[in-house]
Amino acid sequence: MYENFVGKGGSSWIWERIASLFVDCTQILDWAHAVEHLWDVRWVKQKESLLWDGKVKDVIDSLQKLKRKQRSFHKRKALQDLIRYYTTNKDRMNYALYRERLTCRKRRNRERDVV
Repeated sequence: MYENFVGKGGSSWIWERIASLFVDCTQILDWAHAVEHLWDVRWVKQKESLLWDGKVKDVIDSLQKLKRKQRSFHKRKALQDLIRYYTTNKDRMNYALYRERLTCRKRRNRERDVV
């Protein structure tokens, strides 16, 4: 059984396939894809640290507020697409938890090697 799985992108067909093959795995949207989409709306520096801390809901809320202020159709659409992407994948974006679990697993492996 796999404890973690890092998938590329947020395409639903990928996650459906992973779920059918690895029923008990943790699905993680890879960091590069999550941040790449922030570049699309020119909001990287302000929100990247929130994503890194696993605060996806805070990022989504901020993007929704920003979208309401936009007059440009294209900017509103880009923000809506990003909101949809993060909303769909929010359960796969708890990066703070994943880092903590990885750290604990590494610590257990070191302790096991010492014994």
